[in-house]
Amino acid sequence: MLQFLRITLGLFIAVTACTMLVISASWSAADWGCLRFVPTDRYGDGLLDVQRGTYFIERPSIPARYKSSVLWVPMNNDLMAYYILTQPDRSQRDGLVDYAHSYGYIDSGSSLGTSEDIYSISPDLKYLAFKSVNASPRTQSVIIRETASLNPVVSVKVEGNLKPRDISKYTVITDYPSDWSPSYDWLALTTYKQQASTLTLISPHTGQSQSVAISSGVPYRKIIWSPDGTSLAILGGGFFANSPVYMLYRKLDIVALKNGRWQIIRSYDTGIPAEEFSQGGLIDAAWSASDQAFSVLRLHPDQSFSVTTFHLQDTVTDSTVALPAATRPSFIFDGTWLCQPDSSSRHTLLLSLSSPPQSMTVDSDCLFLTSSPDKKIWLIKQLTPESPAGAWVAVYSSPFALTPLSIPSRVDTISAWTPDSRKALFLLPDASTSLNATDGQVGLIDITTGQWTVASGSVDITNLTISPDSSRYTVWTADMRELLLFDMENRLIASIPNNLARSNPTFVTLQWRPDSSAFMLTDTSSDGQPIVHILSGNGQLIRTLQRPSQVSLWLPQPWTRCEPSPKLPRLNLPS
Repeated sequence: MLQFLRITLGLFIAVTACTMLVISASWSAADWGCLRFVPTDRYGDGLLDVQRGTYFIERPSIPARYKSSVLWVPMNNDLMAYYILTQPDRSQRDGLVDYAHSYGYIDSGSSLGTSEDIYSISPDLKYLAFKSVNASPRTQSVIIRETASLNPVVSVKVEGNLKPRDISKYTVITDYPSDWSPSYDWLALTTYKQQASTLTLISPHTGQSQSVAISSGVPYRKIIWSPDGTSLAILGGGFFANSPVYMLYRKLDIVALKNGRWQIIRSYDTGIPAEEFSQGGLIDAAWSASDQAFSVLRLHPDQSFSVTTFHLQDTVTDSTVALPAATRPSFIFDGTWLCQPDSSSRHTLLLSLSSPPQSMTVDSDCLFLTSSPDKKIWLIKQLTPESPAGAWVAVYSSPFALTPLSIPSRVDTISAWTPDSRKALFLLPDASTSLNATDGQVGLIDITTGQWTVASGSVDITNLTISPDSSRYTVWTADMRELLLFDMENRLIASIPNNLARSNPTFVTLQWRPDSSAFMLTDTSSDGQPIVHILSGNGQLIRTLQRPSQVSLWLPQPWTRCEPSPKLPRLNLPS
């Protein structure tokens, strides 16, 4: 009997140990055991170890005498920064800093008579493009350097006006993504010299470069890449019109990569006289998702609009659709549709640019017409003579199709899509609720079956989150006292109390772990101290951690590896 108990106890201990080992292995396998934060002074890098409850802050090694002379330009959600450092002798060094503030530099004003100024940074932060000027003889080049080493990978001589940008206002993600092709294989830049404009394309991967003469003139240009990166369009000769909303362009060039060479395949001129240009011109443009069509929106001097679509096949053909003089249209649905609000009502006209064109009137603002993550479906509230209050339909882009949905007409907009594009969430407001309300019942519709359900209880839809694996979502109750965790059948999994009962959940940070096994929730303890709750994917509290007092800002995605950040080469500056 004693031997039996010993064997049983041994098996229990072994099973328990194996279970803990499996849990530990599953936790560490994805390597998401820490939370990254930015310190209060935004100078350094912090890690909060979720398993151990410990944290550390790594400070940069830049000598104190240089700190006040460093211009920091945050990029990519503060994960990196471009800097200009002015030394005591007034020479300048440029470089890139990662989130641990390791740094490298180049001399931008050397004794060799050359100077370099930042021109562009690839959105994936792998390459820096500089304008390099040699004083004698007077020549200029574009040098592309690797971010990690700052070593040059390609240098191309260019002629004409090439103006470096003001990087103090430079944010890679939003401001200048059009310079680089979608896969960052090519950098496109334009120069102007003696009434002639040139497009130069440079590949940091292969070292290739090519220049093409274009018709688009000064002073402003806009580069628009096709989604596959094999074509681009340049709107040129632009300036700001009387309305600050409009940037008007006079000319268009479409360039494509054919047989390994970049070629002009179409140039287009509005023909508007200079004295009338302030009242008309090209104001917007978009590629279709298939890359086989490019559409440009034109404002005419009589304030009417038209859309010209260039169909890129073996030969380029164009077709034009006229629009009434009304509020400005915009391209939506990957450039395949046009959206034009009706200034006299809340109604909006949607017009497809396909042949034959399709049109519908909807009860929604253009800004709220969001597609599924896979860009294939849009849920739209359509207005028809038979349904003056609006009826919801699913619009499929290719091939075009409409599928009626039974979502109640009281629903105003779709709040969110699941990452797998299979389901969408919406707010069902109370009958007495005013328009644009955020309180009501949360609804969920299965796009495949068209079936929808509504969760019981009143919620505030403002800060709804969906797990990365599309299996569950969180939403705050209308009184902000509880966080509700639902599965994708609208079954309540857990109700998590909010200690502070905040009236504004905007200040409550909730971030899912990328593998959806847990999420973090910032909160405040009963004595007013900032804390962090770590909860499992089922809403069970794993642990509560004291949030470091030095923390003022959590990064948009704080889950990270429990190790210091990768370092750029450290080059010591004189102390």
